[in-house]
Amino acid sequence: MKSCALRIGATCLALALATDASAHEFKLNARERQQLESEARRMVDARLTPGIAVGVMSRGQIIYAKGFGQINLETATPTTAESVFQIGSVTKPLTAASIVQLVEQGKLQFDDRLSRYFPDFPRGDEVTLRHLLYHTSGIHSIMQPGEGPPPAEAIAMKTTADVVTYIRDQPNLYDFQPGTATRYSNSGYWLLGAIIEQVSGIPLAEFMKQNSFDRADMCSSALDDATEVVPHRVSGYARSTPGNTAAFINPEPSYLRVSGGAGGIRSTVGDMLRWSDALVNGRLLSRSGLRAMIAPAKFDNGEPLPVASGMGLLLGNRNGHTVWSANGGTTQGFTANLRIFPDDQVAYVVFVNMPSGPADDPTRGIITLLNDWITGPLWSPAEN
Repeated sequence: MKSCALRIGATCLALALATDASAHEFKLNARERQQLESEARRMVDARLTPGIAVGVMSRGQIIYAKGFGQINLETATPTTAESVFQIGSVTKPLTAASIVQLVEQGKLQFDDRLSRYFPDFPRGDEVTLRHLLYHTSGIHSIMQPGEGPPPAEAIAMKTTADVVTYIRDQPNLYDFQPGTATRYSNSGYWLLGAIIEQVSGIPLAEFMKQNSFDRADMCSSALDDATEVVPHRVSGYARSTPGNTAAFINPEPSYLRVSGGAGGIRSTVGDMLRWSDALVNGRLLSRSGLRAMIAPAKFDNGEPLPVASGMGLLLGNRNGHTVWSANGGTTQGFTANLRIFPDDQVAYVVFVNMPSGPADDPTRGIITLLNDWITGPLWSPAEN
């Protein structure tokens, strides 16, 4: 694996979508850095997570990147900015960007039917790639709490095609009529990853390396292979019982050894900041391609989704500041959060080696601080 040192302050191209060239340049002053680090240490001391890594970029420069706690409790290895985390569903915007790249190359269209790529997929003529990107396909999700595949079937899956077959053969395949409602679906992004492989003629891991990781200078990122020996790889953890005082334990093993477009990437805070910069400044997509990716999703009847979403990203506005987010990237033993403020030319990443639940996000304290410093505090803490 190619290695590269973290380059805090390395100059990149200006963010192309910034609407105001005179926008205030975001910086972390000494007091804010101290407060950020105090919160990170409090999280570790309070046993919210064994380790945490935080990175902040402003105007194409990484102005802060640091780790706290440990990436491995058995070896007492400290967390650093170079620590390599599983990023879970923060993979999805990279998969979406890969689809947009193929659209720009004229190799597929957003309104292509799923049946074009998988002719035997039930009701595939009713599902478009746009439905998959927007979580409006109705295809039942795999790899979520209470969902399959069960261990025996997961162990037997060796290829992306095996996972597609499992999705296709689910007994209750559709949760609703495609295009009429929304429900988060890992299955949709697994299918998108399979389509990328089919159209490009190369494995998803190689497509992402050539078209995302290399272009964005992401030297420590890859579609993960659990059998690889990876320098600075982080160990994920869980709880023996609910509650912050419970002992940390190793999580149940992931029996599925195939990595896909729903949540398979490993990365560092610096690499994901570089991806954010490459996304908005035109090194990954054209301006029109990026605008397509962040256009608010709609149902087939033209009504907007209840939560504003683009392709792989949530779309928001905080105190008048545009924000794109990929949050709650939770997988076995990990939580990842990414926020991009394109008009402010700012992005930040927070990774921990502990999963989060609906009411138990170990990254919330850091996220609240950074959001407040970038956009100003909200009236209600619950809105952070």
